[in-house]
Parts: sequence; C-alpha cells; structure tokens
Amino acid sequence: MVYQVYLDLSAQALSRYYGGHASVVRVQALGGTWVQFPAAVLRAHVERDGLRGWFQIETDAEHRLKSFRPLAAGS
Repeated sequence: MVYQVYLDLSAQALSRYYGGHASVVRVQALGGTWVQFPAAVLRAHVERDGLRGWFQIETDAEHRLKSFRPLAAGS
C-alpha cells in the first residue's frame, strides 16, 4: 500500500520522539486512512525548525514499512 501524509512537527514536538516518550507516529493519510510508523524514520528528514511537508509511506502486504520519502512540491 502507498499512503501520502502531511507532517508539520516543530522541533519541540520532535523532541518527544527523540526523548523516547513516543516510539511511533500515527497520522491520517490523504483519503482518511490512519497510518502508524516508527518515529525513527523521521530523523533523516528533520530540519533545524522541525519537519514539514508531504511524505509518501509504502508498506508491504503485512503493513510493515517498506519506505518513507518526501514528496517533491506539486506531487
């Protein structure tokens, strides 16, 4: 399955994940489906002010994460 999600997390909000207070992120994808994935995948995409933008999440048939990548503007 492929999902598109919009994330808007401040640096402060992300600190909860890095501090171990939350190990998963749960977000509503485009189309209304709720998607949950490991918070650790966010690290590669965090900027100084946090994390903001559209991302594509791909899972396998057992709903395990296959990929997490940013979408280019206009995708």
